[in-house]
Amino acid sequence: MASAGLAIEARRGAIERGRSIQGRVHSVVGFVEVTGVGEAIITVTFPVTFIERPTMLFGGELGTNGVLVDGSFPTINVMVKEWTTYKKQQATYWTGAVLVLVATGSSEQQIIANWKADPLHGPTATDDVI
Repeated sequence: MASAGLAIEARRGAIERGRSIQGRVHSVVGFVEVTGVGEAIITVTFPVTFIERPTMLFGGELGTNGVLVDGSFPTINVMVKEWTTYKKQQATYWTGAVLVLVATGSSEQQIIANWKADPLHGPTATDDVI
């Protein structure tokens, strides 16, 4: 009987943890190791589902023991090629993205590209165009 009581308490704890995160804003981050220079396409799957198109933020860092070469400093550019979505009851849900990466610099470099999906929605058709 003690194991049944422990299972019930564990379930209550899981329910309370679920309640404590409901309604919170969740951001998702990821990292991609890029060796050398060139272009790549990667597919990322978010561990959460967004109810609005998320804003994607990108950055990078030079890997451990990275050497800077004058005239060939590393750069990393990342953009969303397309979104992974599904529709349910006339609503669209965002579950991931296909990212395009371009790395320049020295062929010996190692860059760690990072991305962040933020629930603050991206531009819409009604936003101003610059």
